[in-house]
Amino acid sequence: MDLGLDQPGALDRLFVVLHDIERIDERVTVFFDDPSGLHREDNGIGELVADHEDPHVDIRRTMLAALGGLRGSLTTVRTHVTSVPTTPEVLATLCRTALLASCRLLVLVGPLDIEDRKRNTVRVMLQESSGLYWVYKRAQDFKELTGLIPPPELLAKYKERHDKLWGANRPKPFSEIEVVELASDIISERLRALGEGTEREYVALSKQLIWVFNTYSGIAHAFAWPMMVPGATDRLPGDFVSDLGTTVEVTKMAIESFEEATD
Repeated sequence: MDLGLDQPGALDRLFVVLHDIERIDERVTVFFDDPSGLHREDNGIGELVADHEDPHVDIRRTMLAALGGLRGSLTTVRTHVTSVPTTPEVLATLCRTALLASCRLLVLVGPLDIEDRKRNTVRVMLQESSGLYWVYKRAQDFKELTGLIPPPELLAKYKERHDKLWGANRPKPFSEIEVVELASDIISERLRALGEGTEREYVALSKQLIWVFNTYSGIAHAFAWPMMVPGATDRLPGDFVSDLGTTVEVTKMAIESFEEATD
């Protein structure tokens, strides 16, 4: 499996990234050991849930799913790279999961303006609600797996909650690529507020995130086209160490934002 480690400096960069993944695992584990910050009313999470007393999918569940997804994916990448060889397709699929989970968490807790965070929360909740509705809708037609058919009262409760969330303004659920694009804007906003980076670097980061997500999505869905793009080597497009490093940096910012919101 060619990960491009023969390129100058690649191995050193990989060691740094793997150390960062180990630290990410530790930070997320600390939270899972004590998730009380999710249930306080006087912090950033409390501000987001205050307007949604009876949601179909509690946004805190979404956050937990994102944390579990990014940690599990990246620690598994680390294991495969260091001790348990696997295929490039597996690494790409894991990186995609980590990137999307990190971006979704950033969209919820990363914006500096609370109103932006609240608007994003509604659109992510609509993503969750729409996904659950699709499962219910398909299960309605089951003939054999009767235990999976949702009862009428459950569907009625779903419609009530979904319509309440949708409201009069009819916001659209996010698509996955919209989550990634918005996360890149939020990263730029946060770096700009800290006086770090340049506008050119922000644009480059945005393009790289979109490139990684699109090409790794193609691999995760078992398409051939990702291996037809420039830089593809041994079934992985682009520069794996660089792409993994960018994914990890996004994850670190997502966790930092989440820690601020639960403080």
